[in-house]
Formats: sequence, structure tokens, C-alpha cells
Amino acid sequence: MQQTVQHIQQLVDHVEENLSEDIHIPQLADSFNLSSWHFQRLFKALVGDTVGGYVRGRRLTEAVRLLTYTELGIIDIAFSVGFGS
Repeated sequence: MQQTVQHIQQLVDHVEENLSEDIHIPQLADSFNLSSWHFQRLFKALVGDTVGGYVRGRRLTEAVRLLTYTELGIIDIAFSVGFGS
């Protein structure tokens, strides 16, 4: 279990470092040698949110920070944090 927690922490770190990138759950699950379903279930149990929900929340938080503390426009911020539309 400790190794799984470390892997989830690595995933969270990866998301934090690559907010603007697409997140592909099947690829992440493969890196943990888990099915997509089991991986998402485990992530939610350990983090308290789905992978998609966590990524979306972090992107929104970063967008709010950029809106508050920079002069960037909304479209530029949206794209910079990974929202394509």
C-alpha cells in the first residue's frame, strides 16, 4: 500500500507540474499496472476526488491565481492552464 501511495503522490506531482497538458487516465493506469477503473477508484479513495475532478480543480485554482495576480487575458490564461475551450 505504501508504494501505491507513493505512486499517487508522484501522479499528483506530475499533474501539478503539467497542468496545461492532457491527462490520459489509461496511460496513467498502465504506469501503475492497474486497470483504468481500479486506478480511478484507488485515486479517489486516497485523494478524495476523481482524477478528472482533481485536475479540473487545480486548473481552476491556477486560473484564479493568474487572473488575480497577472495582466493576462482570460483566453490566454485558459489555454495556459490546459482548458482548450
